Amino acid sequence: MHRLDELRRQRALLQEHLTWLDREIEAEGNGAAASAALPPALEAIGTSAPPVPSSSAVEAAAPTTTVEVDAILADYRTPASKLQQDVRLGCFMYFAAALVAVAAGVVALYFLLRHR
Repeated sequence: MHRLDELRRQRALLQEHLTWLDREIEAEGNGAAASAALPPALEAIGTSAPPVPSSSAVEAAAPTTTVEVDAILADYRTPASKLQQDVRLGCFMYFAAALVAVAAGVVALYFLLRHR
């Protein structure tokens, strides 16, 4: 029953939080100043609303981030021909390893079954 009580408590917290969100959305839609306070149940457990970045901060950060991402990707980019060579070399290495494993298995079987 303890788990059931905990689940019911969590559901009540979520319902209260959704009610608070609806009030905040309605307040923003009407142009009224939204209260920064959280619902009492959420304040009791010590959670807080995450900070919302302003649209100007997001717009200012976007071009720099794109440039940085492109620079990082350029450092790790490899030409297609090199990639094909690497894949081909890898396939040959796997084939050689498999061939050695099969040969070792045949030799082991030969020595194990020779004495019978």
